[in-house]
Amino acid sequence: MTRIVLGLALFSSAVFGLAAQPPQPPKPDLKEIEERAIQAREKIQSAEVHLRIERNKYEGGVVKQTTRMTATIWVSGTKIRADVIRDGGTFAGFRTVDCLNCDKDGWGIRANDKPQIASSVFRLGPDISGELSNVIDPRIIGYIPTSYETLRNYRLDTAVGRPDRDEPVMKSERLEGLDCWAIRWTNKNGARMGVWICPSQGYNVVRIEARSPAVSKTEGVQSVSSELRQVHPSGIWFPRRVIYEGRSGSELYEREVIDVTEVQLNGAIPPESFTLEGIKLRRGAYISSGDDPKKNGFWDPATQIITPPTPPANLLQASKAATPVEDGSRSTNYWLVAACVGLSLAAIAVILIQRRHVAG
Repeated sequence: MTRIVLGLALFSSAVFGLAAQPPQPPKPDLKEIEERAIQAREKIQSAEVHLRIERNKYEGGVVKQTTRMTATIWVSGTKIRADVIRDGGTFAGFRTVDCLNCDKDGWGIRANDKPQIASSVFRLGPDISGELSNVIDPRIIGYIPTSYETLRNYRLDTAVGRPDRDEPVMKSERLEGLDCWAIRWTNKNGARMGVWICPSQGYNVVRIEARSPAVSKTEGVQSVSSELRQVHPSGIWFPRRVIYEGRSGSELYEREVIDVTEVQLNGAIPPESFTLEGIKLRRGAYISSGDDPKKNGFWDPATQIITPPTPPANLLQASKAATPVEDGSRSTNYWLVAACVGLSLAAIAVILIQRRHVAG
C-alpha cells in the first residue's frame, strides 16, 4: 500500500511539475526574422551621422598601409550628402562633398575645397557609384560584410533575405552575451553566409560573415561585427562601432574600424543641406555644369549665382587671327602655273644639252 501511495505521489508531482513549466514559444518564421532585420533600418527616414574611420591593410601580419578619414552623412528620403576629410593623399585636409539628388532629383554635386580643382553639378547617370564615390547610405552599415569604401555598391537587402541561395537554416545562438537568431545558407555562387540577428536590439544584424566556397584551397572570410546603442528620442538601435575584418586562412589582410561619434535619427534635416548654398563652398569656387556650359563659372554664396568667367583682354588680342589667305585665289593659281612652266622648260633644256654632248 505504501508503495502505491508513493507511486501516485511521484506521478502527481511529475504531472503538476510539467504543467507548472511555462509553455515554450513557437519558433518564429525565418522570413519574418529577416523582414524585421530589414525594417529595423528602413524605419530610418532621415539621419545625420558622424563617422571616424580607420582602415589598416596587412602583409605578413604587419600593417603596410593605414587610411584615416572623418565623414558626416546627411540622409533625407532619396537625398544623401557625404562630407569627407582625409588625412592623406591628394585631398588630405580638404573637404570633399558628394551629394545625391541635390538641388533637384536626378542631379548630383561633386564639390571640394581644394583650390584649382573644379566642383561640378551634373545629371546623374546609371553608374552613381562611379560619379559619387563618397555617397554611402549609413543605413546599410553593419549589414554587408565589406569595408566602408565599397558599401556604395550594395543595398540593404543585398545579403539579408536574398533570393538566390539554398534553403537557409536558422537556430538560436548566444553571441557576445546576446541571444540571437543565427541564419546560415549558401549563395548560388558558392559563398557561405552567416547572419546573426538580435531581437533585444531592435532585430538588427549584429554580425554578418561571408566565407569562400567550400572547394577553395584557402578559406577566405569577410566579416562585420556591430556594437549597437539605442538612439533617443527615436528609440531606434544603431551601430556605435562597426569592425570589418578580411582574412585569408588564418592571416588577417584588412581591418577597419568605424566609430559613430554622433548620430541623429528621424530628426528634421534642413532642406538647404542638399543645395549648393548649404554645402557652403568657398567664394570664387569654380563650378562646372554638365547640363549647360554657359553656367560654368565662379560661385558666389552670397548671391547664389554662378558667374561665367570673362576672358582677359590680352587673351583676346593674342588670339586675334592673321588675315586669312583665300584658298584657290587667282594670284595663287598664277604663281603655281608659272612655277610649273619654268620647271618644265628647265628640264627640256637639260635634256637637249645632254643629247648634244652625246652626239659630239
